[in-house]
Amino acid sequence: MFDTYSYHCGFSVINVLYPEWFLARVPEVYSDTWALFRLRAELELIVALLGFGYENVQVLNTKHPALKKYNGMFLKDIADARGLSQFENFLDVTEKSEGRAVVLNHRYSSQENIKKLMKHPASLYMTDALVYEEGAQNPASFGCYPRFLQFARDFDLLSLESCVSKMTGAVAKRFNLPNRGLLKEGYYADITIFDWANIQDLNTRSQTDRRPAGIESVYINGRQVLEKGKARPGATYGRVIRAGGA
Repeated sequence: MFDTYSYHCGFSVINVLYPEWFLARVPEVYSDTWALFRLRAELELIVALLGFGYENVQVLNTKHPALKKYNGMFLKDIADARGLSQFENFLDVTEKSEGRAVVLNHRYSSQENIKKLMKHPASLYMTDALVYEEGAQNPASFGCYPRFLQFARDFDLLSLESCVSKMTGAVAKRFNLPNRGLLKEGYYADITIFDWANIQDLNTRSQTDRRPAGIESVYINGRQVLEKGKARPGATYGRVIRAGGA
């Protein structure tokens, strides 16, 4: 079995955009003229062959106070705002953040790939996302599962029951989480009530923290934490779940 998520973006840190030989020589490599020349040439080749460039990389969190105002912007736009070349800006953000700037690669996958993976009988659903205290958010943190349901409905990929199973019961079974993932007497009552006809991910390329439409109520361990789309303050009834249910 394998897991997949409903976004075309790749979520990671800025270091993943660099070749291994460069990362192996950090930090002294930032002042090596020949190494920087080689890196620039390799990146230009990637752009030419793959059509992937700085305009496709969104920096969710620069991880540096002097660059904080650029959170949520794309590398190309950050470079323009700072009056730097694309390459100079890329290097500077990486060096200042010590390679920890959080990024979204918007050329990571495609909608067609997502649909194929969703339908595959061996796939299970996940978010590949974290929520940060500051910076722009990964849209998958807010819209990944609604987007699965939206795609299943709008593109007639699979039934409602199969889609829900891939994000609940089938996952609980794969990770050996007893008494979870099904609406069944004696099981933990972790329940989401949604409107199948109207559930929709509302995130955009620039606004990545929008709550989805169509989710009516959420219950964790039988206690309501969200009502009519609004969270109940202080409603913390969840727990950390480990494989085997411990």
